[in-house]
Amino acid sequence: MFRSDYLRTIAMTLLLGVAAVGLFAACSKSSDGPTSNSYSGPGSKWDTTLRSDGTFTIVKYASPSATTADFTVDGTYTTTTTGFKRLVVTTVSGTGGPAVGEVAYGLEIPGYVFALKPLSGDQLIPMVISGACPTADFDANWVIVNKDDAASLATLDVAGTFHYDFASVTPTLPIKYDVNGTSLGAGTVGTGTSCASGIMAIDVVDLYLTNSGGAIVNTNRTDSTKSNFIFAFKQTAITTTASLDGNYAGLVFFENSTPGSQVAPVKLVCSGGVCTGTELSDVVAGSTTGPNVTITLLTPDNPGTGLVLGTISNGGTAKKIVCMIDKNAASSGKTIGSCVGQDPGDATKMFNVLFTSI
Repeated sequence: MFRSDYLRTIAMTLLLGVAAVGLFAACSKSSDGPTSNSYSGPGSKWDTTLRSDGTFTIVKYASPSATTADFTVDGTYTTTTTGFKRLVVTTVSGTGGPAVGEVAYGLEIPGYVFALKPLSGDQLIPMVISGACPTADFDANWVIVNKDDAASLATLDVAGTFHYDFASVTPTLPIKYDVNGTSLGAGTVGTGTSCASGIMAIDVVDLYLTNSGGAIVNTNRTDSTKSNFIFAFKQTAITTTASLDGNYAGLVFFENSTPGSQVAPVKLVCSGGVCTGTELSDVVAGSTTGPNVTITLLTPDNPGTGLVLGTISNGGTAKKIVCMIDKNAASSGKTIGSCVGQDPGDATKMFNVLFTSI
C-alpha cells in the first residue's frame, strides 16, 4: 500500500491531504502536453502530479530536503460521479511503494488541495498545491489532523488562526482553541530565514506554504510521536449555515474504530446546518453502508471568522467538534471544510473529516 510514516492516527483532513491546504494554482502546460496540478505534503514528503490526460505521478521522499526518492508511482485516474478521484497504479520504481494494479482514492479541488486515501489501511495523505511561497501577509484558520501521541484531546488546542508575516518571514498562531471553542491564548512557530518552492523549515518544524492564504505545518519532523499537524484554509466568513446546504464528498477518520477501518470515504448531505454523513462502500457506484452520522453546526463565524462549533452523533450522546469552512476555495465556487473533535464513540478519541462540495 502507499505508506506514510506519520499517519498512525491521522484523520484529516483536509480532506480534503490534504492535506494541508493550498490557495494558489501551480498549473503548468507545455506546447504539446497536458495541463497539470502538482501538490506536496509533509510527513516524509509526498509530491503528486495530476494531469489533464488522466495520468498521475506520486513521488515519496524521506524528508523535504531529500533529493533522492524512496519510490515513484505512475498510473491513471478517473473522476467518479461521487466526487472522488480513482487512481490505479501502472508502474512503480524504488522501494516501499504499492503494487502494480493497486487502487487508491483521493479528493481534489484543482489548484487548491489534494488528499489521498489508499484502498487499505488507516492512512490519509493531505497535500497542498506546490511551488509558490507567500508574497504578502495572509491570515488563515486551521485545525489539527494528527496529534501528539501523548496529548489529551480534552485540553489540546485543536483549532485556531494562522498569520504569516511576509516581511519578517514569521508564521504565528494568534489564537488557539480547544474542542469547546475556549481560547487557549496565542502560539508561536518560530522565525524562518527563507521559503523555497513553498517549503520553509524552522528548527524541527516544516511548513508547506502557498501564495494566497493556506498552509500545512508539521510541528516536529524529528519525532512523529510528538508531532501535531496543522491544516489551514484561507480565512473567509461563513455568514449562515444555510449557505452550506448541498452535497459533499469527504474522507472521515474515527480513532475509536477498528484499526484498518479508521479512514473511510463518505457522502455528506447538509441542510439548514445539519449534515448527515454515510460511509461509501463503493465510491464508483455510490453504494453506502453502516449507520448515519449527524453533524450539527451551531453559530457560524464563532469562535472566529470562518470557524463554527458543532456536535457529532451516531445515535448516542452528541460529542463536540470544531470546523473551518472556505465557501469559495481558490475562487472555484466550491466549498471545502474540515472538522476536528471527539469521536462519537469515545470522547477521548479523535474525529476528523475533510469534505468538498460536489
